[in-house]
Amino acid sequence: MSIGAASLQGQATNSPDPSPTEATRPGIITRRGFVQGGVAAVAGVLAGCESKQPAGPRRPLPPADQFPRRRLGRNGPLVPILQQGGDYTYSPRLVKRCMDLGVRSFDTAETYARGRSEVYIGRSLAKLRIKREDIFLASKGRPRRPGDILAKHLPASLSRLRTDYVDLWYLHELNDPEVLGSAEWRAAVAAAKQEGKTRLFGLTCHGPRLIEVMKAAARCGWIDAFMFRYNFRSYGDRALHQAMDTCHRAGIGMIAMKTQASAVSFAERLDPFRRQGFSKHQAVLKTVWQDHRITTIVSAMPSVRLVTENATAAYDRLSAAEARLLRDYAAATADAYCPGGCGGCRRECEAALDAPLAVADILRFLMYHDSYGRRHDARRLFRELPVQRRRLVDVDPSVLAAAERACPRHLALTTLLPDAVNKLG
Repeated sequence: MSIGAASLQGQATNSPDPSPTEATRPGIITRRGFVQGGVAAVAGVLAGCESKQPAGPRRPLPPADQFPRRRLGRNGPLVPILQQGGDYTYSPRLVKRCMDLGVRSFDTAETYARGRSEVYIGRSLAKLRIKREDIFLASKGRPRRPGDILAKHLPASLSRLRTDYVDLWYLHELNDPEVLGSAEWRAAVAAAKQEGKTRLFGLTCHGPRLIEVMKAAARCGWIDAFMFRYNFRSYGDRALHQAMDTCHRAGIGMIAMKTQASAVSFAERLDPFRRQGFSKHQAVLKTVWQDHRITTIVSAMPSVRLVTENATAAYDRLSAAEARLLRDYAAATADAYCPGGCGGCRRECEAALDAPLAVADILRFLMYHDSYGRRHDARRLFRELPVQRRRLVDVDPSVLAAAERACPRHLALTTLLPDAVNKLG
């Protein structure tokens, strides 16, 4: 059985509050409060935000050992609520800044930065003489067979990272729930733990079978952590929240990725967050931390500035007015952003096109370009698509309109796809 590669918010009603030692920040906003009410006159909400004020002065941050932490799942360790992670290389300066701020958790993968990310993390940790026990280190791989975990993937990652073990290793981009019912995969995971190569085992899922995979993970008994896309646009996704509740009850630690959700599309004149001395990008992180089913956020922070900005956000709660603004903004712009995970791009939308255009991939690359500022990477990934998978000129406008009507999320594909191809091409 092989692994098929494919790539939120509110307090769970049955989720107990974490103990003070496990989640010292921030407050809780209920899911019901986010979901009810529909689009509540966004213009009215924003009207009071138009008079721009300068950001408040930056206050000194607490010592690194006071950075907020939560327990990873039922029996895992306490980990920082913010993790450094992304598809890029790491300099010693960047790693040191993470350590100084308390973001002492690093997430990478065997394929990130074309196989160089693990190498640079290992070099930086060695150069800075950071003790292995002082950090939480995670990596990922895509083994095709259970035996490949110990025969190939884990040893290679450990060698590049210059360590004897990782704290967490993931099956990356799993989109086949049957893997989680396999005795062979369970045995391979147990062997990796027994040999001390990894302390915990998890999976990531970017694909259309996310809900099925989450439920299978809750049943299987050998998944410690689950990483998935989760952001302020996920408030009303009932199926996702039910699956999250199931994983939470099973003791699985939940880790959020892709948390920005096109926050870059906020118009600056409608940005009230600077009044409080923090940015819109910090605000959307805060909404994820409000959900205490989420242990931590993996955030792409390729610069010292971004690490500092995001780490600062971990210490203050989001106000009710700011949370309401994000909810209303998400509802008002739902047709302009693809949240992913529904499978529609590869099923309804691409099928309606009757053309090989890679709708799902192109929209994901657009997110990298707009939301994460990774313009070079987004364009490179777009260029690496087969020509027929990225040629929008071959698609008749009427056919594109049919795909838009077929989209389960009602995305404005007739606008989004030309915009994406223009930016990425």
